[in-house]
Amino acid sequence: MIIRQAKKEDVQVIEKLGQSMHQESQQRQYNYDSLKVQLQIHKLIEYDYGIALVAEQDNKIVGGFLGGVFQHYYGNDIQAFDYALFVDPSYRNTLTGYRLIKAYIDEAKKKQADEIMLANSTGVDQEVVAKLIQKAGFEKQGYVFTMRGK
Repeated sequence: MIIRQAKKEDVQVIEKLGQSMHQESQQRQYNYDSLKVQLQIHKLIEYDYGIALVAEQDNKIVGGFLGGVFQHYYGNDIQAFDYALFVDPSYRNTLTGYRLIKAYIDEAKKKQADEIMLANSTGVDQEVVAKLIQKAGFEKQGYVFTMRGK
């Protein structure tokens, strides 16, 4: 398995994996716009602030990581953040997720991130994902709470 930078020709496959993640997660209660997601992935590939990684096994994309880096709203420090970490269900009991997280950390450091953040708001395998994130070196900071607005 290799972890590599996503390319423009990967966008549709990445989007389909992301759509599967959306449908599996608590976020399925919200609409999903495939074209908007594809546009966002293109931006993450093209622009310096973006992080778009894929895990590839036997020429098949089996996972991905989308995120980026921005300055904090209150200062000049650079913060790395995630949009999505997704792994095909048949590869979840492998090192795929861990390797994607480590590649994200490396990319964030290359982009001079002062702080690297990673969250799990999908509701899928929360305890397993928390252990995976901590194994990669992250410390728990705070909580995420949600409430429907309508």
